[in-house]
Amino acid sequence: MKYILIILLFYTSSNFAQDKVIYNDGKIVYGKIISIGSNVVYFKNSDSSEVQQIAKSNLIFAEISKSKRYVFKDSINSKNISTFKLKEKKHFIGIQPLGVFVGRINLIYERLSANQKVGFVLPISITFDPNSIFYKIGRDSTGNNIIQSNKKIGIITGFDVNFYLGQKVTRCFFIGPRFRYGNNLFIENFNLLTFQTQIGWRFQKLVSPLVQHLSFGFGLAKISIPLPRPFNTNPIFSWFSLNYRLGINW
Repeated sequence: MKYILIILLFYTSSNFAQDKVIYNDGKIVYGKIISIGSNVVYFKNSDSSEVQQIAKSNLIFAEISKSKRYVFKDSINSKNISTFKLKEKKHFIGIQPLGVFVGRINLIYERLSANQKVGFVLPISITFDPNSIFYKIGRDSTGNNIIQSNKKIGIITGFDVNFYLGQKVTRCFFIGPRFRYGNNLFIENFNLLTFQTQIGWRFQKLVSPLVQHLSFGFGLAKISIPLPRPFNTNPIFSWFSLNYRLGINW
């Protein structure tokens, strides 16, 4: 796992300070712009020594080392170039609306790296159950409560690191570690530590600030306090999650 992360970090860092072109479908390709002609762009991909001739009609945008920018579509004029550049923004904030149905209010902030290949995520979740609708107090075989708690609200936080491996703005695959720690009312009001590998997709329309994330996580969970009998002491067990995030970027 350590070597995979090193390779991914090397891959993302290699895209810094490079030229790039953006195709009509939102695909971003990094490399070197040799020259720009009247109808074509002469471009060398970062993983190839061959110079390509790309028709301007196939491109929306080109950037030379963040110093010069060229917009090739008539529909994107000088008045709305700033709107077009929204997809270059690095900040995302969103919610997980489906969490409300299982007693959670989730707020997530994500900051992308300069080349938009790595996302650092800071989440905060408020877990609630004011009327014990979702979560019931555990009982032993005699019917007596073994866990007593009047707590109605819990807090869960942690961090994710998302490695974006695709080149399309509109649809991008990601994978990375996901950590969470906090008071989880879902399992009897315990403090729970979880580690998962998260895989998913980010969806975003061109020139739109609306962003969606859909992901699946799998890994392990550990209860951080000793448990009374008949539970095992500090058990470790498998843990899964299905996550949908809706947000905006700027």
